Amino acid sequence: MTTWLRFLDFDGCAGIGTLDLNSGHVTQHYGTLFARPRRTEVSFVAEDLHLLTPCEPTKIVALHAAATTPIGASGRSRGPELSYCIIPALSIVGPDASITLPKQWDSRVRCNGRLGVVIGRSTFGVSVKQAVDAIFGFTCLNQVDAVGCPGQGGPDSRIQHDHLPTSIVSVGPAIATANHRSSKQAFRITTAVGRLNRRFYSLDILTSSLADTISLLSREVALEAGDVIAYGPRFELGPLVGNMRAEVTIEGIGTLANSLAL
Repeated sequence: MTTWLRFLDFDGCAGIGTLDLNSGHVTQHYGTLFARPRRTEVSFVAEDLHLLTPCEPTKIVALHAAATTPIGASGRSRGPELSYCIIPALSIVGPDASITLPKQWDSRVRCNGRLGVVIGRSTFGVSVKQAVDAIFGFTCLNQVDAVGCPGQGGPDSRIQHDHLPTSIVSVGPAIATANHRSSKQAFRITTAVGRLNRRFYSLDILTSSLADTISLLSREVALEAGDVIAYGPRFELGPLVGNMRAEVTIEGIGTLANSLAL
C-alpha cells in the first residue's frame, strides 16, 4: 500500500508525493497522480506542508444505499438499482479547510464520516473486472449535510443543483492505494464532532461487491480519474456549530479535520 498526498510546496505550487508513515517525510513525484508519476530526490516534512484534496474530483457520487434487486409485480427481478446524489466540485473542500455554509442553509448541519473510493481512470459502462482495475485507492470523506434546507434532496435524488447544494464534502488528507490482490479490505472509521460527540464503526468491503457497485453506477454516471464515491453507511453526527472541529479518522489513511467558517 502506498500513501499519496497532494500539497502546496514552499513556492506555492501544487505537487504530489508519497508519505512514509514511519518517518513522516513526503517524497515528491513528478507528473500526474494517475499516470505513473516519477519519484524525485526532493522530500519534505509532512507537517510543514499545506495539504490539498489528495486528488481533484470533478464530482463526488454519494451513495445512499447499496445495490438492491427489487422484485416487480410479476415476481421477476427488475434488475439492480442504486440510490445516489452527485455533489459538484464547487462543494468539495480539502483537509483543514473551513466549511462555508450557503446562505440558504440554517445553522443545523450534521456530519457523516464515510469511506471515499477514489477512481483512477475514466469509467463508463464497464464490466465488474474493469471496475476492479478502476479502483485507485481509498480516502477519508466527511459528508456535511444540511438539515431542513429548502430543496433538500431525498434518497431518490440524482443530482444536486449547483445553486442550491444540500451537501458539502471534505476529502483527505491522503489516499491509500488499493490492494487489488486482496478479496476483502477492512476499515475502522471514527467520526467526531467537538470533544464529546463521537461514533465508531467497522466497514468490511468485499472487492467483488465494491466492483459490482461501480460497474452498476457506471451505467448511469461517467466517472473520471480523481472522482470519489462516498461509500458505506451514513451515521449522522452533530450538529456541527460554532468553532467545533469535525474529524474523520480511518486507520492507515489519517485524520481529516474541518471546522465551520465563522
